[in-house]
Amino acid sequence: MQYYSTRGGKATVAEAAGLARPLLPGGAYDRGKAGSGVESPSLSIVVPTRNEAENVEALIATICAAVPGSDKELIFVDDSDDDTPLLLRRLLPEADCPGLVVQRLSEERAGGLSTAVVAGFANSIGAYLCIMDADLQHPASAIPVLWMKAERERADIVVGSRFMANGSSMDGLDGLQRHAVSRGARLLARLILPPARATSDPLSGFFVVHRRVLQGVNLRPVGYKILLEVLVRGRWQKVLDVPYIFRARHAGLSKATTGQGIEFVRHLASLAVAAHFGEREMPAPAPVHPEGVRPFQPEADAANARVMAGGQAMLDGTSQMEARLLSPGGTGRAKGGE
Repeated sequence: MQYYSTRGGKATVAEAAGLARPLLPGGAYDRGKAGSGVESPSLSIVVPTRNEAENVEALIATICAAVPGSDKELIFVDDSDDDTPLLLRRLLPEADCPGLVVQRLSEERAGGLSTAVVAGFANSIGAYLCIMDADLQHPASAIPVLWMKAERERADIVVGSRFMANGSSMDGLDGLQRHAVSRGARLLARLILPPARATSDPLSGFFVVHRRVLQGVNLRPVGYKILLEVLVRGRWQKVLDVPYIFRARHAGLSKATTGQGIEFVRHLASLAVAAHFGEREMPAPAPVHPEGVRPFQPEADAANARVMAGGQAMLDGTSQMEARLLSPGGTGRAKGGE
């Protein structure tokens, strides 16, 4: 792997994990050993990328507009054969937050998107991890809503759901066949895997998870449905859903293939075995002030409550900004795609 980092206010390139911090069991880094001069952010936004050169500029702009300030980091795990990593190296120093690009070599890409996300987990610092796609189908304006809901309600996982009131997948899935396949796969997962019933959208690729869920957990994903892996093997007690609208791809080509469908079935089978034999270990109740996480303070809770109370206004405002950024005359490129 190759690493490009803008953590600590300067750009750094490494050919190996020289930038890395000591690993904990299961591949998660210790937030208390983030490295000299690097302050741990509260939120790590993990984005797997593969040939998304047409999308990353608009993606970074919309994330920075939706989640301003330095209490976050962007982690891109890149499997691209196009100019995506070069663009990321140019764009990240201009962003208003620390960033990291983990560029996987061709022989390191086995497992696809899910293993890329696991590599992002392993290189993250934040107490909360947000997972989203790079094609702008997941609205950046919803990131703070998921994050603040997790903090305010002490949730282990908050899922962006397409299957709640005010949520939708109509724009993001191309054609009736893909709608039918998506809904069938969702129903099958909920039927076979009891942990998948904790959310209305267990196949969502847009969610926030607390680091404690992954500590000491050996994730072994196959394919591209990482949330299923986290639900079955992770150590969680409380899962909440937040509705969102799954958008049409901004530009580029969909990565969905028949091969991914086969991988999904394989993954489902392996998780069914894990769930049957009780591989998921229930944690003790999380402390109010978990180690390595900033303490909850009355004023912070009050601020979070105000953020949640104004969540719809924030969504509306940042969505309008996203629309401007994604318009042909904005920061992003003209719309294309599927």
